[in-house]
Amino acid sequence: MKFTARELMYLGAIAAGTLAIGVALGTGLTAATGIPMVGGLLNGLITAAILSIGAKGVPKFGTGIILWFVMSTLAVPTLTMGPPGLYKIAVGLISGLVWDLCFLIFGRKTWGYLLSGSVMMLTVMFGVVGASVLLGLPAKDQLLKALAFILPLNFILGLIGTYLGLKIFDRRVVRIGYVRRMLSESNGLGTPPASAS
Repeated sequence: MKFTARELMYLGAIAAGTLAIGVALGTGLTAATGIPMVGGLLNGLITAAILSIGAKGVPKFGTGIILWFVMSTLAVPTLTMGPPGLYKIAVGLISGLVWDLCFLIFGRKTWGYLLSGSVMMLTVMFGVVGASVLLGLPAKDQLLKALAFILPLNFILGLIGTYLGLKIFDRRVVRIGYVRRMLSESNGLGTPPASAS
């Protein structure tokens, strides 16, 4: 799939914004509560919401890979997705590929976005836990103990976050001039597409 320069800039801004907002709110909540898991859960909700805005704006195969590649690369030195490390790029690429494949399987109607977002969030969590175990990262024991709780919660957060992201896109983001022009270029129609439901 080919991407226009406008689409690539949009996806890059969405990915960088996702990380920046997630780090700020997740770190702030962790500092306020003293519970690292709380910040991580909020970050998961935010990630699903904002990345869904990106996926809805550029409904092409490869969008998930681009979003997750940019975000995971920027996350390497942060605590988002686990302790700092290059392993995050592999987790991000796998998560993006799975997300793109889910869109092929489930489609891009609302329920397809919701299922794809939930599976994406599960994939990220499996990737983070797997990397922690394989690399012997400090949080591996805590993650393994909490796995039965974390996985269903991530699935639910994926559903909720994706739903919020779709609503925000349809009600606000689609009205932004830059996004309208991008959608018009993609469709070759001169107007943005109607929202799928």
